[in-house]
Amino acid sequence: MSSMEQTTTEAEARINRIIRALRQRKQRVTPQRLAVLHAFLSRTDHPSAESLLKEVRESFPLVAPSTVYHTLRTLVEIGEAVEVSPVAPPARFDPNTGDHCHLVCRACGSIVDIPLEHCGEPEDDTALLAEHGFRPTGRVHQVTGLCRNCRPADQDEG
Repeated sequence: MSSMEQTTTEAEARINRIIRALRQRKQRVTPQRLAVLHAFLSRTDHPSAESLLKEVRESFPLVAPSTVYHTLRTLVEIGEAVEVSPVAPPARFDPNTGDHCHLVCRACGSIVDIPLEHCGEPEDDTALLAEHGFRPTGRVHQVTGLCRNCRPADQDEG
C-alpha cells in the first residue's frame, strides 16, 4: 500500500469514527455537516469557523453558520479537534489532535505547529496532575511572540 493510499484510508477511518460518534450523540449526519468535516480535516492550518463557513458555502450556499460552529464544538468535545486560543478572536481550530506546540504570532495571528519535543523543556507537572486526580489525554503547548515576518528587521533571530 502506498503512503497516499494509507493516508486516504486513515482519513476515511477518521471520518467514519466521527460519524459514529455523531450518531451516538443523536446528531444527524447531513451532507452539510459532512462537508464541514471534510473541509476541516483536509486543512493543515488552523481555520476559524468563519473561514470554514466560507469554504463550505462554495458547495452548500445555504449552510447555516450554526452548522459549522456546532460541528466544530462537537469535534472538540469528542477529541477530534483542538480549539486554539489565539491572541485575538476569532477562535481557531486545529485538526491535529496529537501532542504538539503552537507558535502564535501576536501581530498577524499566524499559528504554526511544531513537534512538542522541539518546544523546549516542558514543566514536570506530574505531581500537580496527581494532586488533582487529572489524567491528561493530550498536550498542546502554546508560545506567543512575533513571527519572522512581523518582527522588526533589526531584532536578532535568537
